[in-house]
Amino acid sequence: MPVFYEWDIESYDEPDGDIMDHQHADHLSDLPLPSTHLEKLVLVRDDDNHRLWAYAENGMLPGYFSRPEADGKYYETNVKEPKRFHREIAKEWCK
Repeated sequence: MPVFYEWDIESYDEPDGDIMDHQHADHLSDLPLPSTHLEKLVLVRDDDNHRLWAYAENGMLPGYFSRPEADGKYYETNVKEPKRFHREIAKEWCK
């Protein structure tokens, strides 16, 4: 079962906080880093069973992917982000 990863910049509107747009890329260097409080950087993991998210904060990934539930909240899973993505975000965030 193949696993795919992609970076995404999610853009939100005010005041509702709805996601208005996505910018996807295989490499973080192909995206502009978030420039306002209305943009979030996220690493997305896709496989045959799930789609999981790891939202970056202050230039760091959280360590584990999260999954959304029906209550609208995200819950941490036991699925770690691959180390290469931690290196990639550290490199790009420090430019």
